[in-house]
Amino acid sequence: MLAANTFQKYQLDLERAQLALTKAKEQLDNFDKSRPTQMALVEINRAQAEIDLKKIEGDVALLFIAAPQDGIVIYGDNWASNRKIQVGDNIFPGMPVVELPDLSSMQVIGLVYDTELSLLSKGMRCTFSLDAAPGPTYQGVILSLTSVASRKGFASQQKVFRAVIQPDKVDPTAMKPGMTARVMFGIKLADKATTIPREYLGLDSEGRYYVLKKTEKPEAARQIVEVGAFGDALVEIRSGLSSSDSLMPVQKVWEE
Repeated sequence: MLAANTFQKYQLDLERAQLALTKAKEQLDNFDKSRPTQMALVEINRAQAEIDLKKIEGDVALLFIAAPQDGIVIYGDNWASNRKIQVGDNIFPGMPVVELPDLSSMQVIGLVYDTELSLLSKGMRCTFSLDAAPGPTYQGVILSLTSVASRKGFASQQKVFRAVIQPDKVDPTAMKPGMTARVMFGIKLADKATTIPREYLGLDSEGRYYVLKKTEKPEAARQIVEVGAFGDALVEIRSGLSSSDSLMPVQKVWEE
């Protein structure tokens, strides 16, 4: 025997459970009906993810560049920082990052001052030696001369022209990219020209050539001169100096 209120409570619980069961069956039926559509969407998303992954892998592969040959890597110049390119630097389209030069075909880049440019020409023969290996000399010819001056280096405001010299024969065992060389040309000076050794000629911050003349005082007097042809060891002086002047070597020949 149950009390009337207890029986009514059980009846309500039964009806509530039957409604929940009916709802669950409807949800299960709806899920079964929509499952193919949901699975199709999942397959589409998976296929799109695979496409995105392949694209990312392809983009990453483009970041790796295989060297076409063995050799020496030369890092490009970062003019914004006045140094060679380093890891973490920002680069821009067309900016050389590294070079892999062909060691069997090298050239010499010579720095030419404006006073010397008129003395040189394309096709002119020359002799050069390597600073790191003094002794052997090599023959070459000027391939080209720049018509516009550019900065001599990162920290220098002085501008120079550049001469591209092709050696007659490349010696890969002695010549390496980045080495410095001394280039010599045969220059014919004018008859009875006044000449001085190159170490006696200086260049001030205003681009004027000068010599140091001995005086009765301990300090030498700076004399501005006009120069002519430059030889390997001698410089022609056109004006500002007489044969009776006594000179002193200039300790710092090129002032930056």
